[in-house]
Amino acid sequence: MEVMTTRVVVKKVQLQKALPPEPKKEAALTGQSTDDVEDEEQSAATTEDETPAVKADAEQKEAERAAAAAAKARAIEEQKAAERQRKEQQAQERKKAAEERKAAERERRQRLAQEKERVAAEKAEKERAAAILKKRTEQELLDKRVAERERKTAALAEQERITRERERVAEEKAEQERLAALERSKKAELARRERTRREQEQRVAERALQEKLARERAEEKAALERLAAAERKRQEEQELQKRLAEQERRAAEREEKERLSRMRKRAAAEQVEQERIAAAQKKKIEELAQQERFRAEQEKKAAQKAEAERLARERERLVAEKVERERVAALEKMKTAEQALQEKKKAEQERKAAKKAEAERLAHERERLAAERAERERNAAHEKKRQTEQALQERKRAEQERKAAQKAETERLAHERERLAAERAERERVAAAEKKRQIEQALQERKRAEQEKKAAQKAEADRLARERERLSAEKAERERAAAQERRERVAQAKPAPSSGPAAAIAPNNVSQPAKSVSKPDETVTSRAKPAESKGLVLPVIYGDLKVVVQGEGNLKVTVLFREYPKSKRSRALTRSESKREQKLTPIVVRTPDHAEEAIVEKTADGIYTFIAEGDGGAPVKANCLVKIYEKSKTAKTRRLGAKAISGKTVVARVLMPEGIIWEDDAAFSGSMQDSDGVTKFISDTGLVWKEYVP
Repeated sequence: MEVMTTRVVVKKVQLQKALPPEPKKEAALTGQSTDDVEDEEQSAATTEDETPAVKADAEQKEAERAAAAAAKARAIEEQKAAERQRKEQQAQERKKAAEERKAAERERRQRLAQEKERVAAEKAEKERAAAILKKRTEQELLDKRVAERERKTAALAEQERITRERERVAEEKAEQERLAALERSKKAELARRERTRREQEQRVAERALQEKLARERAEEKAALERLAAAERKRQEEQELQKRLAEQERRAAEREEKERLSRMRKRAAAEQVEQERIAAAQKKKIEELAQQERFRAEQEKKAAQKAEAERLARERERLVAEKVERERVAALEKMKTAEQALQEKKKAEQERKAAKKAEAERLAHERERLAAERAERERNAAHEKKRQTEQALQERKRAEQERKAAQKAETERLAHERERLAAERAERERVAAAEKKRQIEQALQERKRAEQEKKAAQKAEADRLARERERLSAEKAERERAAAQERRERVAQAKPAPSSGPAAAIAPNNVSQPAKSVSKPDETVTSRAKPAESKGLVLPVIYGDLKVVVQGEGNLKVTVLFREYPKSKRSRALTRSESKREQKLTPIVVRTPDHAEEAIVEKTADGIYTFIAEGDGGAPVKANCLVKIYEKSKTAKTRRLGAKAISGKTVVARVLMPEGIIWEDDAAFSGSMQDSDGVTKFISDTGLVWKEYVP
C-alpha cells in the first residue's frame, strides 16, 4: 500500500514539474491521471490479499507503467516545446510581414509624393512655357500689326504719289508745248515760282511748328496747373507719387526739347539741300539755254527731253520730300489731336469730379474710368448706376472713402504714366525713323570711304609688290656680282703652267692661296645673308579695337556691329533690336605665325561681335586675344583662352567705348539666365547687357 502511494505521489510531482500544458490538453491529462490513480488504488486493494509472487509481478508491471508514463510525459513536453517554437516562428513571420507591409506602404507613399511633385513641376513648367509662348505670340502679333499699319500707310502714300505724278505728267506735257516760244521766260518764271513756293512751304512749316510748340507749351502749362491743383488736394502720404510725376514730366520735356532740336536741324539741312539743288538747277538751265541757241532743232528737242527727265526726277524727289513732310505733319497732327482729345476728356472728368465731394470723387474714380471706356454704349445706364452707387457710398464710413480715394488716385497716376509712356514711345519712334535715315546716309558715306580705303589698300599692295620685285632683283644682282667676284678671285689665284722644278713646286704654292680664297667666299656669304633675312617689313597697324585669333589652318574673321547708345544702357535690348546688326569690313592682317588680326580703326557706341570660321568642316582649336586702345594710355589686353572653332563661332563680344568684354565675367557685378538668354549687369554704372539664345 505504501509503495503504491509513493508511486502516485512521484507521478504527481513529475506532472507538476512539467510545463503548463494548453487548456484542452491539461484537461485531458488531468482526466487520464485521475483514471490512473483509481486503477492503482484498485490494484493496490486487490493486491493486499495476494501472495508475494503476485506482488512482485505487480511491482514489475507498476514499474513498466511508470516508465511508460515518464516516456509519455517526455513526449508531451517535446510536443509542447515544438508547439511553442512553431508559435514563436509564426509570430516572427507575422512581425516580419507587418514590417515589410509598413515598408512597402512607406515606399508607396514616397512614390506618390514624388509623382505629385513631378506632376506639379510639369504643370508649372507647362504653364510657364504657355505664358512665354503667349507673350511671344502677342509680341509677334503686335509687330505684325505695326508692320501692316506702316505698309498700309506706305501704300496710301504711294497711291497719292502716283496720282500726283500723273497730274504732274499731264501738266508737264501741256507745259512743253508752250516751251517753244517762251522757253527762256518760262524757265525763269518757274525758278522764281519754285523759290517762292519753297519759301512759302518753309514759312508754313515754321509757322505750323511754332503753333505746335505754342499748343504743346499751353497744354503742358495746363497739365502743370492741373497737376499742381491735384497735388495741393492730395494728402501728405502721396508725396512720393508727386515726385515721380514731376520726374516723368521733366523727362518728357527734355525729350520734347531734344526732338524739337532734331527737327530744327533736319529742317535746316533740308533747306540747305534745296538751295543747293536750286543753284544746280539754275546752272543747268543756263547751260541748256546756251546749247539751245547753237544747236539745231533736233538737239534742242533732245535737250528739252533731257531737261524734262531731269525735272521729272527733281519733282519726284521734291514730291517724295513733301509726302514725307506731310506724313510727319499728319503724324504730329494726329498725336496732337489725340493729346487734345485726351486732355479734353480729362478736363471733362475733372469738371464732373469737382462738382462732387472730394471723398466721393476719389471713391468712384475707378468706376468712372471704367464707365468712360464704354461711354458710347451704356452712358445712360452708367449714369444711373453711378448715382445709385453714389447714394450708397455716402452712407459708408470715412475710412472706406479714404482707402477708395487712395486706390482711385493710384489708378489715375497709372493711367497718366501710361499716357506719358505712349507719348514717349511715339517720340522715340519718330526719333528712330530720323536716326535710321541718318544711319543709312552714314552707311552710304562709310561704304564710299571703305571703297576708297580698299582702292588705297590695293594701290599700296601693288606698290609693295613692286617693291618686293625690285628687292628680289637687287638681291639676285648682288648674288650674281658676288659669284662673279668669286670666280675672278679663283681665276687669279690659279698660276700659269710651267715645266721642270717650278712645276713640281707649283702644287705646294697653289695649295696656300686656295685656303685664302675660301675665306672671301665665306665673307661674301655672310654679307649676303642679311639681304635674305631683311625682306619687306610691313608696319604694325593699330586701332581702337583689335582681336587676334591664332589657330591651325586658315581662319576667316568677320565683324558685326550692333548699336547700343549710352542713353539706353539702363535697359536690355529687345530680341528685335539685338538682330539689327551691320556687317563691317575691318582691316585683316595675317601674321607669319598663322594668326588673323581683325582691326577696327575707329569705333562707335555699340557692341562688336567677332566671328571666326574655318576652311574645313573639322573643328579647329584657336586662341583669342583682345586689344583695346592699343596705342593710348588706357590700353588694355585680355586673353580669352582656347576655343573650338566649328563652323561660324563667336570668339568675342566687346562693348565700346568702355571696352567691356562679354566673356570676361569679372567685369560684371552679376548675371541672370532665363529661357530667352543671359543677362549681365554692372551695379555701379547701371549697365544691362543681354544676349539672346539663337
